[in-house]
Amino acid sequence: MNDSQHPVESPEPGHDPAAPAAGFSARRRRLLRIAGGAAPASLMLVGRPVHATYNCVSTSAWGSAMVSASATAGSSHSTPIDCWSYSHWCNNTSYGSYGKPWDKLCSKLNKYQGDFTKAKANIKISDCGIVTPTGLDKSYKVYDALMGTCTGSSDFTKNIMVALLNQMLLGTSSLSPTRCAPAPDVYTMAGGNYRLPSGKSWGKTEINDYVKKNYLSRPN
Repeated sequence: MNDSQHPVESPEPGHDPAAPAAGFSARRRRLLRIAGGAAPASLMLVGRPVHATYNCVSTSAWGSAMVSASATAGSSHSTPIDCWSYSHWCNNTSYGSYGKPWDKLCSKLNKYQGDFTKAKANIKISDCGIVTPTGLDKSYKVYDALMGTCTGSSDFTKNIMVALLNQMLLGTSSLSPTRCAPAPDVYTMAGGNYRLPSGKSWGKTEINDYVKKNYLSRPN
């Protein structure tokens, strides 16, 4: 029996096997386009440090782009922000006009000023006036929580700690991360669950993804 007697079965009308993959790729490109555009590291202009700016997108715009390849969020929906990175916090590295994060924290708390060694060995989460990320205990040292050396630590808790500390200390900055993600929203995210205006809920994975890709906590 030849091939003509065994016709190849045609796909169902209107069904494109590549459509799901194409939709995923489109959504991925959309997210990259929305969150992209971070400027280079801080520059020096006329002897004064000039901060880089990083494009942050609101939770609602980010959520829309996640579920729809045709979402209208774009660069016009992003807000320029800047803050200390995870590395700055772990190493107490000075950054532009912000200076060293632990120096700023110690000054605000009026404790261990100028002594990073004592500060990281003694300052607890409860001392800072921020919410305690789910999985951690308020009695844990801030430094241990950042380094991920205490019980319950995860990539989520480390990044949300950076976001919480940055928002607390840089709330009045012209490039404050609170301009994009208000402090109450980040406080809610620290609980491991966040409900978008659309009604969709994010868990730790989605929250961590948002915090990192919108520079509320960046690696370096």
